[in-house]
Amino acid sequence: ERFISQGTLLGYKVRASSQQTKDNSGLGGLDQTVKDTEACKKISLDEASKEMEAEVERIGGIFEDRRDPTFTSTCTYRTKQKPSRTITIVLRDAQDEEAAKSSVTNALKNKEAEKVKLGDESVFTKTSQQLMTRKGKRINTINISKASESSKKESKVIAESLMKELL
Repeated sequence: ERFISQGTLLGYKVRASSQQTKDNSGLGGLDQTVKDTEACKKISLDEASKEMEAEVERIGGIFEDRRDPTFTSTCTYRTKQKPSRTITIVLRDAQDEEAAKSSVTNALKNKEAEKVKLGDESVFTKTSQQLMTRKGKRINTINISKASESSKKESKVIAESLMKELL
């Protein structure tokens, strides 16, 4: 029988640890300190709250920005009121501009996708409530969960407004 002792989680290298965590999070010896990320610096807690028209809190955040082999930064906010609604922001650099263009082209193949006029190219996919924007080799993605009682503003409207902050 083989045991996996290391791997990746969301693109970050992780390894198994024999350390016990007091909070039973299952993260082993992983440092659970919230990290500052470029994504969270570009879209602040206040900006996210304003756009969601509800008070939000940052969730997750234990992974710092990754720079090797390419740049990746993430940030997630959730409304404090229930039922909760989330915003997930991902900034990443493709290997080159052609690879970034290919990502947008692939997203446009979805029958629910529609072009949006932001950056070099943008596409909003209604089924996933996701806005993807390319500027050069940088791909910014914002996912917003569907409207709820805690935040009724349309996902596309929120995503477009927040994306302008990233460009």
